[in-house]
Amino acid sequence: MSKAKVPRARARTTFSEKRRRLLAQLKLGELLRARREDAGLNQADLARAVGWSQGYYAELEGGIKSSPDTARWLKVADVLQLGRKRILDLVGQIRGELPLLLPAGGDGRNAVLELAARQFGSGEPLP
Repeated sequence: MSKAKVPRARARTTFSEKRRRLLAQLKLGELLRARREDAGLNQADLARAVGWSQGYYAELEGGIKSSPDTARWLKVADVLQLGRKRILDLVGQIRGELPLLLPAGGDGRNAVLELAARQFGSGEPLP
């Protein structure tokens, strides 16, 4: 017996939210370009260092695309000597989410789970 796929309801994105995300995407692209040029790298060198194609990286830097790949964004931050939190904050603003793996156990895992429960339980993003 096959299961029917039920479409998942998506929350509507308001115009102001779309505008905010687009501005964050442009800000990230400008930051990436400026830091890359300051470091004396071309797009192909940076893309190769983090595992993206030059074309894909050019679209990220141009504000055309966004990547959900947190690990690669951390590599970008390291190569360009940018703060990891700064990059992840901008990517989270652009995407509206930031995929993360939960820590294996202990206080870190509990803190992340509690944060998620508070955020999703209220339906409102935390500051």
